[in-house]
Formats: sequence, structure tokens, C-alpha cells
Amino acid sequence: MSLMRKNLAAVMLAFCVALAACDQPEAPDAPLTPAARALREQAERGNAEAQFNLGGAYRSGTGVAPNAAQAVAWTRKSAEQGYAPAQAALGAMYKDGFGDIRRDDAQAVVWFHRAAEHEEFAAYHQLGLMYAEGRGVAQDAAQAADWLRRAAESGYAPSQYQLGAMYEQGQGVTRDDIQAAHWYRKAAEQGRADAQNKIGMMYRDGRGVTQDDAEASAWFRKAAEQGWDEAANNLRAMEAQVK
Repeated sequence: MSLMRKNLAAVMLAFCVALAACDQPEAPDAPLTPAARALREQAERGNAEAQFNLGGAYRSGTGVAPNAAQAVAWTRKSAEQGYAPAQAALGAMYKDGFGDIRRDDAQAVVWFHRAAEHEEFAAYHQLGLMYAEGRGVAQDAAQAADWLRRAAESGYAPSQYQLGAMYEQGQGVTRDDIQAAHWYRKAAEQGRADAQNKIGMMYRDGRGVTQDDAEASAWFRKAAEQGWDEAANNLRAMEAQVK
């Protein structure tokens, strides 16, 4: 009996140790870099910007081991404190699904609106896309164009490109090649290869701008140098015509 009691005690002790371990924080990831360690200390003290940046570090694996659960947790902490970039990032996680967050368009729209209240341009852009696609809201091309314009006029290149496309296609706005070319050029000047290709096409075809093969080729070349295949094809086609 004594031996049985000792064995039972040993089993119970092992069980209690295991149970206690379940209540402990997860073992730390791979050693943090000094910069990541300092960032985590600030985040743990409640600094919303640090929380957002730490979430981004866990998402990209910058200075820490990639960890989707930690990325979500720190982004959410920051968003719940009202930090607009984190609110937009959390909205994007709900829009596309990330980590343990399942895609939820309605929640995405909620967080994008919260960020938009703080004039977060990325949130304006995302709301424009949600209205254009009818995700989490009733599809409304005019509303989409309105949100995209807010961001585009503030210099946000993705929205400038998208607004150019809406003017070119007449979605939510009256079709207008001059406006399309204007916004494509704005985005192209900020280095977007897709916009550089588009403004090149506008110059090649004389739509919204005075036809100019030299300008078209220059923009196609810029986009091609960034690896944009369509622009490379457009450039080759123009060079073949000259020969």
C-alpha cells in the first residue's frame, strides 16, 4: 500500500505541475533583438503606437519570430485604444482573414470607419473598396468614389490609382479621361508601376492628354524597370513600331 500511495502521489504531483504550467504565459519566442525588446517593453506599458508596431513586427517577423496570434493580439490592443493605423490594420485582418480572425466584412467596415474618423487615409481607401465591391455594406459606386477621393486628395497613391480607374471606366463618376489621366499621373509620380503603365497608355493613345509617344515610352520604361510585365510588353511594341 505504501508503494501504491507513493506512486499515486508522484502521479498527482506531475499532474499538478502540468496543470500549473497551463496557467503560465507561453514560452518566449526566439530571442528578441534589442530594438524589439525595447518595443515590447513600451507596448507592455500601454503605448498604443508601440503596440501597433509590435503587432507589425510579429506579423513580418522583424526582430521576433513570426507569430500570427501575437500580431493580432497587439494590433487589437492598439486599435482598442483608438490608434487609427491599428484600427485600419485590424479592419484589414477582418477583411481578408488573418491568424485566428475569420473573414468578417461587417467587422472590417466597423474598424475602417473607426479609423476613418481619425482621418486615416488607408481606411478611406479600404472603405472605398468595400463600397465598390459591396462587402459589409450595400454596393454603392458613388460612395466608393467619395471615399477614394478623400484619400486621393490627401496624396494616398493607392486611392489615386483606383480613382483614376473609376474615371476611366465611369464607375460612380461620369467617365472622364482627363480626370483619369490626372489621377493616374499623381499615383505614377509616387512610383506606382501600375499607374505608370496606365499613364503611359493614356499618352500612347492620346486619351485625356495630348498624344505623345516619347512620354508614353518614358512611363512604360519606369514601370518595366519595376518588373511590370504589361508595361514591358507595351514598351517593346512601341519600339518595334519605330523600327
